[in-house]
Amino acid sequence: MLVLSLFSNNAEVISNFITLVERLASYMYITSKTSNQRIERYSKAIHKIDEKDIMGALETLELSQAEQHEFLEALNGDIYLLPARKRTYVVLRLDQFESDNAAEYKSKIFSIEHVLPQNPQHGSQWFVDWPDSEEREAWLHKIANLVPLTKKKNSQAQNYDFD
Repeated sequence: MLVLSLFSNNAEVISNFITLVERLASYMYITSKTSNQRIERYSKAIHKIDEKDIMGALETLELSQAEQHEFLEALNGDIYLLPARKRTYVVLRLDQFESDNAAEYKSKIFSIEHVLPQNPQHGSQWFVDWPDSEEREAWLHKIANLVPLTKKKNSQAQNYDFD
């Protein structure tokens, strides 16, 4: 709130601040940082804001190279195997980036579907397209293989071949 108050005439600073806070919060959430780690990181930024040092605050919110690497490793991992809330957050956040918020999902009817099914039927096109079982398994739970769907559409999709 203080940043919005101090920089109400500078949309660029406010936009950068919000982007960095969101990125940091996402990183700490997905990589399971402890509450102490989160408090320590945010307190550094708050201290800089209190001093009206917005550039210093922005610097404290930036992810280091190591943090960027850790975040990318987590996002390149088996997203579907994350706890449900984290998995849902990642899939919906990516969908928001890609759809410009055009799609809307209600939590009671929301689900995540594997494009390449977890258990494809024998003789299906999946075994032709993905003959190597190790490669199928390596990609199965990755973000590239997950799509948000309503539960009704998910049930309809089953393990059918995907054109």
